[in-house]
This record gives sequence, structure tokens and C-alpha cells, in this order.
Amino acid sequence: MKGLLASLARKDVLCALGSGGALVLSSPPMQLVPMVFVSAWLLCESVRDARTGRAFFLGWLAAFVAQCAGFFWTIELLVRFAHLPAVFAFALY
Repeated sequence: MKGLLASLARKDVLCALGSGGALVLSSPPMQLVPMVFVSAWLLCESVRDARTGRAFFLGWLAAFVAQCAGFFWTIELLVRFAHLPAVFAFALY
């Protein structure tokens, strides 16, 4: 029984991570727009039977992956236009 529960826990986390990754693929420069629907489906699959706290964590995880992978250019933007040192810009990111 513990093995089954552990595998289910990993499946929902992997679906949330995949949801964030699919969201990144749907935005520029890739622009694979149908991946938005894949992202939504994966997130729905990950939170299907989850309680409120777990569902919040899974949604946060998907958004965190999308933020970190999709907005990598934010550091360069802060360095170039806000004239911040790269280390400080990375800390703000």
C-alpha cells in the first residue's frame, strides 16, 4: 500500500512539473500554442483527487517552474535597464 501511495504522490508532482514545462513551451520564442491546453490538462490531472493544501502546492509548483524557465530574461532586463549588478538582479529574480 505504501508503494502505491508513493507512486501516486510522484505522479501528481510530475504532472505539475510537466504543466509548468508545457506552459513555457507555449510562450515565445517557442510559441507552441496548443501546449496551453496540455498544460491545463496536466494541472487538472495533478490536482484531481488532492486536498486543498496539496492542490495549492501543486499549482504553486507548476507556476514556479513556468516562472523560472519562462522568464529567464528578467535578469538581463534588470541589468540592462535598471542598471543593477548581475548578482543583485539574480537575487531579485
